Amino acid sequence: MKKIIGLLVIVMFTFLISACGPNSDYYNVGTRTYYYYINDDFIIDPYEVFRENSSWTGIKNQFIRKYPEEYYDVKVEYRKNGTKNNYVEMELDKNSMIRFIDTSEFGKNDSYEFKLHFIDKETNDEKTMINYYGIFEFKVSPVYLENKVINLKVNDTYKFLDNVVEYRGEDRLTSAELASKYKVTYKIDAEEVTEADYTFTEAGTYQITIILETSVSDSSVDGVSDATPGEASDGGETKQMILEINYEIIIKAS
Repeated sequence: MKKIIGLLVIVMFTFLISACGPNSDYYNVGTRTYYYYINDDFIIDPYEVFRENSSWTGIKNQFIRKYPEEYYDVKVEYRKNGTKNNYVEMELDKNSMIRFIDTSEFGKNDSYEFKLHFIDKETNDEKTMINYYGIFEFKVSPVYLENKVINLKVNDTYKFLDNVVEYRGEDRLTSAELASKYKVTYKIDAEEVTEADYTFTEAGTYQITIILETSVSDSSVDGVSDATPGEASDGGETKQMILEINYEIIIKAS
């Protein structure tokens, strides 16, 4: 009798331990392609994965779905795709971003398995955390910045694409060729502008964003930009490559 009671205690203890373990249900986001710059930090916003797939979670509150960073801490684990290595927890930066300072470890078409765990900030309960799984492909961008900071004077006119570098063979593409190859969006301090070149009439520091979009075949890009994923087309033969370029323009009075 004592043996049976002892066995039941062990079974109950084992059940309690397993019940207290972290939630093991995952939403699979599939394969996502990110382009990165060889001469810049490579940053991925893990909360963007949550925002894009929040409808799966059953969360009704639209504010939570739009601003999950206000309600959830995130823990990230990853390993090289195709290996049986243990997952390694990644140390995130101060803004809870996935940041690779040195991208030299990446090959032209490296991919990694990622697990993203979103844990309620109030309860800190891992049993109710929301989990995502995905394979992230890292490819080097065909374009990159010539300078991270441009210095100009008031009333100077600047062509934004003059700071964007891409080569075809030994020849650097001109601004006109870049504009012909890509659908280009220009932003100044997050406000979209239609001009490909712009005259700055006031002194100050301006944040420039250029978004370049084009369709590419899966094998045509060796890979880097700020981490904006390119999504596969419905046909599966091509992907939409979206490259986001960010730099500063400093305008001085004289």
